[in-house]
Amino acid sequence: MLPAAGQGAANAFQDSVILANCLYDLKDNSQASITSAFKSYYDQRFQHAKGSYEASKMAQKIMGGSTWSDRLIRTVVFKYLPRSILQKQLEKTTSYRPQVTFLPRAPRRGTGYAIPQLPSTRYMEGQRERQRKADGAEAI
Repeated sequence: MLPAAGQGAANAFQDSVILANCLYDLKDNSQASITSAFKSYYDQRFQHAKGSYEASKMAQKIMGGSTWSDRLIRTVVFKYLPRSILQKQLEKTTSYRPQVTFLPRAPRRGTGYAIPQLPSTRYMEGQRERQRKADGAEAI
């Protein structure tokens, strides 16, 4: 990530959350399971990381570009671009908020939309098992 958009640390946190989720769902330590986990990680992260990189490249051009066209773009963005467009871009940027799937979900706060993420198969199986045990205890 280029430093202009300030997304390097945010992407590092997102990478670590998704990687932790993929490693948590490993079935075993076989080469096939590990390869599958890293493929899942790549599938979940690549497009988001690529989008952040492209945004940081554009921010670098707008903030620090020195050509005539860069200065023109900077003037248009900072002086004439409607706030609604900037707000829409902010909402798009903040809608990707992965969470660690093996912990209870964080409560939804605010009004912003959050992109859904893949649930943890291992966590879901544990939840179903707890529910079965609770249902069995109630039946007795």
